[in-house]
Amino acid sequence: MPMPRSQSTSAFSVYQERVKVGQDLSTASANSLNVPSTPVASDNGTSEPPQCKGLSQSEKKPDLSDSLALALLKADLQVGKRKRKKSSLRTQLFKKRSKPYSAADSTSSSSSGTGALKRLKRSVSINSRAQPSAPVNEVFSNPTAKQPLHQRVSLGPDADRSNNKAFLEVQHSSSDSRERATRMFEWLLRPVKPSNFFKNIWEEKPLLLRRHDRTYFQDIFSTSDMDTILRTRNLEFGVNLDVTTYMDGTRETHNPHGLAYAPVVWDFYESGCSVRLLNPQTFSDSVWMLCSTLQEYFGCFVGANIYLTPPGSQGFAPHYDDIEAFVLQLEGKKHWRLYKPRTANEVLPRVSSSNFSQDEIGEPILDVTLSAGDMLYFPRGTIHQADTPGDSHSLHITVSTCQKNTWGDMLQKVLPQMLESAMENDVEFRKSLPRNYLSHLGTTHSESTSSKRVAMIQHLEGLVARLKDQLSPDEAADEMVADFMHTALPPYITDAEKVCTAQESGGRWQGSVVIDHGHVELDTEIRLVNNFAMRLTPGDNCLIVFTTVHNSRVYKEKELQSLELDFEYADALEFLQTNYPDYVSVSDLPAESDTARYELASVLYRSGLIMTGKPLGGSADYV
Repeated sequence: MPMPRSQSTSAFSVYQERVKVGQDLSTASANSLNVPSTPVASDNGTSEPPQCKGLSQSEKKPDLSDSLALALLKADLQVGKRKRKKSSLRTQLFKKRSKPYSAADSTSSSSSGTGALKRLKRSVSINSRAQPSAPVNEVFSNPTAKQPLHQRVSLGPDADRSNNKAFLEVQHSSSDSRERATRMFEWLLRPVKPSNFFKNIWEEKPLLLRRHDRTYFQDIFSTSDMDTILRTRNLEFGVNLDVTTYMDGTRETHNPHGLAYAPVVWDFYESGCSVRLLNPQTFSDSVWMLCSTLQEYFGCFVGANIYLTPPGSQGFAPHYDDIEAFVLQLEGKKHWRLYKPRTANEVLPRVSSSNFSQDEIGEPILDVTLSAGDMLYFPRGTIHQADTPGDSHSLHITVSTCQKNTWGDMLQKVLPQMLESAMENDVEFRKSLPRNYLSHLGTTHSESTSSKRVAMIQHLEGLVARLKDQLSPDEAADEMVADFMHTALPPYITDAEKVCTAQESGGRWQGSVVIDHGHVELDTEIRLVNNFAMRLTPGDNCLIVFTTVHNSRVYKEKELQSLELDFEYADALEFLQTNYPDYVSVSDLPAESDTARYELASVLYRSGLIMTGKPLGGSADYV
């Protein structure tokens, strides 16, 4: 019988990629924006493990984010009727992994206050004037720029909101985690179409959405939720929560040592400090659900930070982050100023910046005040700062994604493997260096134009060109997915779904005995708990099944979770992946015997990777 076993995979640094900024955005009317009929939401932003930290690189804490996973079905689960698809993965996995492919992104601290709490003055040397609402789909351009630097879309007070589903409705709108993820992102961007967003805005310029609907994000998080978390969970200053100020050009962190008791935190807040909750997905089920669902959409970790700022104050200095940021205004108002990257090297940066002074960042390309229900997106590398007006507090969540998820990151992982493969398979890479190469190469000879030096450089360039023969795109993707499965949040499972999983279905204690036994049988209908529940990759002597189901809601708290199974189960596992979200009978799994089918289904069920079409052993009677 196959037995589970854990493994770990190390992460790599980020590779910097440059792209252009400021492409023209289509100026279609609001009616042409194709408002989706079923909404969806999401949120997260930071420059660490995509957990949002609206602060500079020098102010970030390491390993404080979380991400991935997603929510699942509704109470009534339907058995899929699609035609079952055969697989040939088992055959492919036996092929040599090194076969070439044939085809003709820290922690340093800013000034940090220690000791007892001191009363802080409320004055802030910033402009906190409110900005007027923009008309529908109005594009604002910098007078000196040839192209628009950002996009504004505004839904007027009389706009049709009949299709506005609530956050929780979107989450339960489908039994397919991929569809839920798509609808969640559509809900987040409404009325902008995702296709328009990714074509014209993504990684290019900021986007402002005004909704004139204070209830739009109300189910995600509230200040009352923060108070409850402070009083019921053991949060630590500097680990889960920061209290900060930015006054007179100076950014300070005022964290005392130890647990963050609610009265102490509120005393800091009343003294003018901003409160930053570093990993809300760990403590809030709704934020967990939001981030895990969006992870499915982006295919990489999605994290979040939550910021509570008192009236007339600012908590952080101007800086840029290394994540794509989606700012969702939950309560009150916040005044934002965004600035373009100062140089080409700061476009889509590899790491977050240190704090900037006001005279280093120039004039803002966007100066606006967000109200509850509004959303602001800006790419990594966008310099930003935010403050509250004197008559309102602010609560917002920054949802972050796409940190260390670039083509450069993939190459950084795969190039060492390509070189190793080349040295093994191509004798040219194993030939000795010329006996006199030190007489022609090196800094000492960098100005030389000798024929031998030129020949050596040309030979080296030729070897680099031959490396492409060793490229395996699938291996590169496997390296990236291992990091993703490690950082991802666990799937969000609803109460209705839990009764069909090993979490609640089956035996339970009553009186002095275990009752309600239930086991997977050959006629049991099963399916994966979600589309990203597992990912297959061949190991040296076995099939490795990476999973997010056992992950913690604390970023990288556990090692990479995986099962090791015999290669004989490869076709059955791919069969489950291919037929998701439909249910299949255990007896239909492509395996050599009923015993193998039963053993595999039992291991997957007990490991939490699959769910059944109905509760086992009558567990639903106890829900």
